[in-house]
Amino acid sequence: MSFVCGVVQHRSRSPLDKGRWSWPLGRLELRDEDVRAYTPIFLGRFALLIPYSRIARAVATPSRWGGRLRLLRVGASGDVTIATLNDSYRRIGEVLQEKGVDVVDG
Repeated sequence: MSFVCGVVQHRSRSPLDKGRWSWPLGRLELRDEDVRAYTPIFLGRFALLIPYSRIARAVATPSRWGGRLRLLRVGASGDVTIATLNDSYRRIGEVLQEKGVDVVDG
């Protein structure tokens, strides 16, 4: 299952918790064993793979024109925020729950 969304990988050691990379029209694929976030530009050169077992929890937060999910990862690899312009973040949250990830409202 694939979604168009914004993706930010947060720095795990930054005092300001700024994102390391971001793009507004990234892609998110919810695959059998993992989440794959990538940019379709440059043929998917910049990609991030997160196994469901490495996601401690997902926090869903609605916003004015959509919402976002912050994936809290196990270990020191940094969190990932997924932002959508519609209610796709809810569907992503539902699929994550089906895969065994705890999804809470933020």
